[in-house]
Amino acid sequence: MKPEIPTKTIRNENTPAKLLQKEYWEQYFEICDELQSEMQVTPAPRHYQYISMGKAGVQIVQTVNTKDNYAATEIMINNNKEIFNKLLENKSEIEEKLGNLDWQFLEGKKSFNYLCSFLSLKHLF
Repeated sequence: MKPEIPTKTIRNENTPAKLLQKEYWEQYFEICDELQSEMQVTPAPRHYQYISMGKAGVQIVQTVNTKDNYAATEIMINNNKEIFNKLLENKSEIEEKLGNLDWQFLEGKKSFNYLCSFLSLKHLF
């Protein structure tokens, strides 16, 4: 008798949350395309997208949280206190340009620190 081979679960991409996520990324794609931005993503029904910054261990994570109704941009810094501290030294100047950010140092985590900016989805749709 042959062993049973597990099959990959196919997710329903037509749920209200997945449809909203896809619409958000499609609009994001169009804006980036118009601006000729390098922060381009492939539209897909998912709650996050990673964007390379060209620096090892540092990446931008775009998040769409349909449950709590917000979108966020995070800069994830993997295991590098030096980069985080350098940004923290320039916190006032950074926040002057971007607004208030949530600065977190997550001790003991692999991706242990990040900067985050939130935007309510209510303003987008």
